[in-house]
Amino acid sequence: DSFKAIRSARTKLDLLIVAGELAKNGIHAFVDISSRADDDSTKNILFAYAPPLSLGRTFYTNPSEWKFVEAEYKEYIATVLQLAGYTTEQAAAAVPVIIRFEQTLVGVAHRELKDMEAVVSPYTALTYSQLNQKYPLLVGSWLKAHGFDIYDQWGGSNDWVGFLNLNYFDTTEELLKNTPLDNLRTIVEYRLIHSSSKHLTTEFITANWNLFGKKIYGQKVETSREDYCLSETSKTLRDLMGQYFIDEVLSADAAKKADDLVKALKSSFSTGIATSDWLDNSTRANEALYPTLTFDSKSYLNNRWKVSQVNIDTDLKLNGQPVEKRKFGVPAHEANPYDAFNTKAQCLSDQYGNFVVTSEVTGADLGNVSSKITLGENIADNGGLKTSFRAYHEYLKKFPSQYTEETGNKLFYLSFAQAWCSKNTDKYLLALFKTKYPPQRFRVTGALQNDAEFARVFQCPTDSYLNPSKKCLLWE
Repeated sequence: DSFKAIRSARTKLDLLIVAGELAKNGIHAFVDISSRADDDSTKNILFAYAPPLSLGRTFYTNPSEWKFVEAEYKEYIATVLQLAGYTTEQAAAAVPVIIRFEQTLVGVAHRELKDMEAVVSPYTALTYSQLNQKYPLLVGSWLKAHGFDIYDQWGGSNDWVGFLNLNYFDTTEELLKNTPLDNLRTIVEYRLIHSSSKHLTTEFITANWNLFGKKIYGQKVETSREDYCLSETSKTLRDLMGQYFIDEVLSADAAKKADDLVKALKSSFSTGIATSDWLDNSTRANEALYPTLTFDSKSYLNNRWKVSQVNIDTDLKLNGQPVEKRKFGVPAHEANPYDAFNTKAQCLSDQYGNFVVTSEVTGADLGNVSSKITLGENIADNGGLKTSFRAYHEYLKKFPSQYTEETGNKLFYLSFAQAWCSKNTDKYLLALFKTKYPPQRFRVTGALQNDAEFARVFQCPTDSYLNPSKKCLLWE
């Protein structure tokens, strides 16, 4: 029992080892350590990062944004703590402790764009033994919780962790040393409760939605429990749910057509790789499965934690292993920008950075698209559209369409645009500025502006809005 372990800890180190154990369930209290490719992309190594706080960074640092959310955030903390068993008085006393700690952390827990992109040298590497001496509470405790040998002073060739920025770790280690044990206990308990709040009882879920869904994102209606559970289960067990869906709803004939379409997409993507001048020949030149897991239909949260434990254990075992260049740590429709195509990516960044987001209610300017943090999504959108169009024509070679070529091509692009059709509140659009996702409108227009086939199909005049002369071509 996580609460029992937290409350049984008699020293800060014991408590932080418990916090390290919680990381196996996807709950990162003070540090996040995971495996990723080294700067030469040949070997996986461990890197340490500052985990995200409860709110986005600007809510803590921008006075107007803090004022906007302060009352509701304090109410949220008190509510979930009371739902977890705190008395009204205990919850009221805990709120300022939690907020002060988070406000202190946010001053050093910044994640610059370079932290979100591919790892590049230089970075600082420290052995497990060095880390246990330098950061015994912050990192040493985590390593102990995950079974790493922190006493071997020499270590092996892979017994170290990389750091892009030591400032957060220096400051947080001191903060942990100077924070009373009881306060740390409260903070760890809150991290556990907050991270789990969307997956507990209806009361917890509603409290979470009142703050994040309603207040921050401007949602009008809370998602039904049925839809929420379906969405969360699909995200947690994506491939497995996909297989269940196919088995349930697709006939053998439909499955065959889907398989043919996937083959066309693979062929089209291979064409894109072959014609991309930023890839070298060696790069041109595993299937991820869960081991058998037994789920309990009456213990949803524990089921989620089981999946997290498998994912994290698998990730840590990659340390020191060669990079599997056919394996990607994101879903197939997502991508991360890498240094190999920085020049071409900069063109996309400049293009999207010039898009002005306007209110769909008043028409007022809300600001420009955050082109740097949305770069990965923009690259994926542009490449995905071109790959899909090529695949559509590959598919037609075997399965002729009922439409003329002109009509079919136009329907293809209309379907692409319709998939992103939405009506958004100002709150939602403003919240998107803090995420990697551009507004849906620009996911359409940005990709279409760079697509010569689209301009040909619709006969767009040269230098019109959707057919500028300058096109950003990364996936040719």
